[in-house]
Formats: sequence, C-alpha cells, structure tokens
Amino acid sequence: VLKQTGNDEARYLWYYERYFDNLQSTKFAEKVREKTSQRVDEWKKAGIGRLSTDFMLDAAELVIECRRVLMWTFAHAFFIGDEKERTLFEYRQRELEKYTEKLNQLTEQEIDVSEVTTDALNKYRLQVIDFSRALHKFLNSIEFE
Repeated sequence: VLKQTGNDEARYLWYYERYFDNLQSTKFAEKVREKTSQRVDEWKKAGIGRLSTDFMLDAAELVIECRRVLMWTFAHAFFIGDEKERTLFEYRQRELEKYTEKLNQLTEQEIDVSEVTTDALNKYRLQVIDFSRALHKFLNSIEFE
C-alpha cells in the first residue's frame, strides 16, 4: 500500500485507480448476475425448485454490493489521516476484497445440473449460502464502523 509521502497527486492517483478498478469489477459482476439469472432459469426448467436456486441470485447480488462498497472504500481511505487507523482500515479492505473474490468464484462456477448429483448440488448450495452469510456479516461490520 502506498504510504503518504507528501506527493498528494501520486497518492490520489493510486486510490483513484483502485476505485476505478472496482467500478469495472462492479460492472462485470452485474453481467455475471445476468448470466446467473439465465443459469437459474435453466435449473428451474430442469426441475430444480425455486428454493434450491435463489441462493445463486442472492450470492450474485452480494458480490455486486461488496464491489460497490469496495469501490467507495478507496475514496474513504484516501482521506484517513491517522496512520494506524488507515492501516487497520486497509487490512479490513483487503479482507473484504479476498472474500468477495472467493464468493465471485463460487457464483461463476459452472454446474451442469443434468450431470451433477443431488448431493453434490446440495453441498455446493450450502457452501455458497454459508460463505454468503459470513461475507454479509463481515460487510456489515465494515459499513457500520
């Protein structure tokens, strides 16, 4: 992480680039949500019930929410003057990035319901739901600090 060196322009540019990267990631996550919605429709046509598929849409929405929060955390971090406070904030920011990326990978995972067993699908469903719940709690702890 770039330390505050007195060169405000370089510091601003560093934070702005990360803000912009997360803006692009948010747009990509919105496209993934659309693909996820199509995949959920295919699953429903294959006979998988609504309660068994909504977790995917919920997870895709959470990824978008996390990307938006991450985007604005870089704007916020730019203005944190206290070194210790910024260090802690940036640690939590990195953790949010890591967890968001993990959930993003889970939501992008291709599952062919015609070839997967019910047990494997339930295991995947529980993994996504559990990770989503944990990430949502972590996100709330960052938003309300």
